[in-house]
Order: sequence, then C-alpha cells, then structure tokens
Amino acid sequence: MNILVINGSPKGKNSITLHTCLFLEKKFPGHRFSYLVAGQKIKALEKDFSPALEAVREADLVVFCYPVYTFLVPSQLHRFLELLKASDIDLSGKAATQVTTSKHFYDVTAHRFIEDNCADMGLPFLDGLSADMDDILYAFRIKDHSMGAMMNNPKLKQKMGGKMSEGMIAPYKKILE
Repeated sequence: MNILVINGSPKGKNSITLHTCLFLEKKFPGHRFSYLVAGQKIKALEKDFSPALEAVREADLVVFCYPVYTFLVPSQLHRFLELLKASDIDLSGKAATQVTTSKHFYDVTAHRFIEDNCADMGLPFLDGLSADMDDILYAFRIKDHSMGAMMNNPKLKQKMGGKMSEGMIAPYKKILE
C-alpha cells in the first residue's frame, strides 16, 4: 500500500507527531511510506501545488499528521486542505486517517475538522491515532531503562557466564523494539 503522510506540523522534521509516523513506518515495512511537508512549506505549495497533487494521486492512504496546540489543526494544514479542496482532485479509491499528538484538551475539535473536510471531498475516513505528546518520549525512556536493567540483571549475567555485552543481549533488544 502507498501511504502518504502529510506533515502539517510547523516544526517539520522535529515534530513529535512526525516521529510517531516514522515509528509506524518501521513497524509496517511492507508498505511504502512517502512524506509531504505541508506545515513548513505551505508558502511554496501555494505557488505550486502540483507536487502535492501528484503525491496524493499516487497514495492509497492519506495520513494527516499534525499536533493539536489550541483546539484545531495548525493553520498551515488548514490552508493545505483549502488548496486540496480547490483543486477538485479525484480521490476515488483512496482513504484518509489522522495521527495527532496533543495533551487531549479539546483535540476532538481538530479531529472532527479533518473528518469533515475529508467528507466534503468524498474521501472515506478511518479512525486514527490520538497520541499524547509525551507517548513516544516515554516509550524511549522505557526501552532505555529496560536495556539498562537487562545489562545489570545478575541472573542474566550468570546465564551468560558473567560476560555481558550489547551483542549478547541483541535478541532481547529486538523484543523491546
């Protein structure tokens, strides 16, 4: 499946929401992910929207990826949707979903905004992921803590003949990822 992630974050590649999508890409290697930076490049897209239209045409699934700061999607993503709707692109055979990060304070208004815009364009919508802004950071802390705990586990050290190295626990590391 061709999955287009439309990154609506003004933070671009530093977006926590984008990193959640990058994590999903690692978890589902059988699918082809492509990324369109709408948040930081909206001014360029206003001048020439053709790269965005081509990316959407090639996609089977469009993932709107954005943070929710104050009740709604970032203004750049709002503008992207206006341009997409004005283009009259044929979206048949495609579906959309969303991945958001927020502190879950009225994020439903942003989610509904995307759902309603998809409905306006005749784009079937699938329920998405609404993550807390700290979820991915918390996951990395757990992984780091777990690896440290494994390296210092006396029973595991004894089982490995008292010699512990990163290479020796690599099979266990895979489980944590």
